[in-house]
Amino acid sequence: MEYTDSVVTGEAESIWQQVLDDAMHGNLKRRYEGGLAEVKDIPLPRHDLLAKGYAFGAIQTTRGCPLNCTFCSVTAFSGARYRQRPILDVVQEFQSIREKYVLVVDDNLIGTRPEHIARAKDMFRAMAQENLRKEWIAQATINFADDEELLTLAAKAGCSGVFIGFESPTPEGLQEIGKKINLLKNRDFRASVRRIQRHNILVMVLSSSVWILTNQASENISPR
Repeated sequence: MEYTDSVVTGEAESIWQQVLDDAMHGNLKRRYEGGLAEVKDIPLPRHDLLAKGYAFGAIQTTRGCPLNCTFCSVTAFSGARYRQRPILDVVQEFQSIREKYVLVVDDNLIGTRPEHIARAKDMFRAMAQENLRKEWIAQATINFADDEELLTLAAKAGCSGVFIGFESPTPEGLQEIGKKINLLKNRDFRASVRRIQRHNILVMVLSSSVWILTNQASENISPR
C-alpha cells in the first residue's frame, strides 16, 4: 500500500464494480476487502476480447482446495472451501473459447469428497454431450485414478492430460508435507498412473523437486 493508490485483498469479483465506480467518481478507497467470491455468481469471461494466436485457451471451473498441504499456497489464496461453478456456465464458456486446446486452471479439478466426484462426472457428461471438440489438460489429485467411470467420462469430455501432485514416493515424505490423500488405501502410484493411461490420458507427475512426463513406455515414476 506504500506504492499504490488502492489495494483489493482477496478475490476481486465481488468488489470490482464498486472499485470502478469509486474510481470514476474520484472516491477511490485505500483498501477494499474482496474476500472469497461466490463462483456461481461470477459472469462468464469475455474470451472474444482476447487477441488471437494463443496455443491454449484457459478456463476455471472450481476454486479452493480442502487438502491444505503444508507446502502449498492454494488454501491460503483460495480457501479450503471447494467452490464449484455451475456446469452450464462451464459448458458455455468452453464453447466461447476459440482455441482447440484448453488448460483447465483449477488447482483440484475433481475435488476429494463423493459429492465433488459426482459433480465432476456430471460436468464431463455435459461437456461430452455438447461435443465441444476441445482437448484439455487439468490438475487433479491421485484419486482421479480411483474411479473408472470418472476416467471414461473425462476422456469422452476431451481430457488428454492431467497434472498430478505425487510430491514424494515414500509415506514418510508424504506425512512430512501433509499430503494425506496420497497415503490413503495403501496406494500403488505406478498402478494408478497405468489406470489413467489406459484411457489415453497423459500423466504429468509433479513432485517437490521435479516434473516427470510419463507415457505408456515409462517404467519409473519416482522423483530422481
